[in-house]
Amino acid sequence: MDKLQKFAENFQKMLIQWKTAYQEIDFVPDVSENIFCPFIENIKKLKPNDLQYIVVGDNPGQTEKEQQLYFVGRTKYIRMFFESMLGKEWEKKVLFLNKTPIFSKETDDLNTKDKKAALEETQRGMAELIFALHRDLKKCHLWIVGHSQFEKGIFVPFGDIINNASDEQKTRICLLKHPSYKGMAYDILDTINKYKSMKGKTK
Repeated sequence: MDKLQKFAENFQKMLIQWKTAYQEIDFVPDVSENIFCPFIENIKKLKPNDLQYIVVGDNPGQTEKEQQLYFVGRTKYIRMFFESMLGKEWEKKVLFLNKTPIFSKETDDLNTKDKKAALEETQRGMAELIFALHRDLKKCHLWIVGHSQFEKGIFVPFGDIINNASDEQKTRICLLKHPSYKGMAYDILDTINKYKSMKGKTK
């Protein structure tokens, strides 16, 4: 079992545990034991030597829930960016994840008392899984989309894990502003510039 297959299995186990512990909350992807989950199976198909980027957003919204995919709603431009930049078979080179798999129509809707415990637990769980995978895949870059709430806000638990990354690992971490309707073009341009500056390091 390679590192990505192990990651996928651990992710699925965590999702099942969270779904059982927090039955009033919707998670994306929706998984159950012994039930085929396309999202998880697609991760297992990725090859460690092919993967170049792990891209992490906030949490799944309505479109992500409907399609059972990440980065297909308001942040779909990030997915389109990688398709344009990496060309043929780009999907083998990028893994899209979220800081938490908890569904909400708006990110701010996560900030409620009934979701507080689940939000903290899932963030820490996802951060540990993601950073462990990134640490092991030495040629892979980690791009985190949206970091304004790491020091003070709803994503503090995820942001805390960054401080534990090694100096070597931090050279492969890129923090990006969260896309917005008014600032989307500037964010994409910023992303392209960071891509160009880091491109040589991926070789």
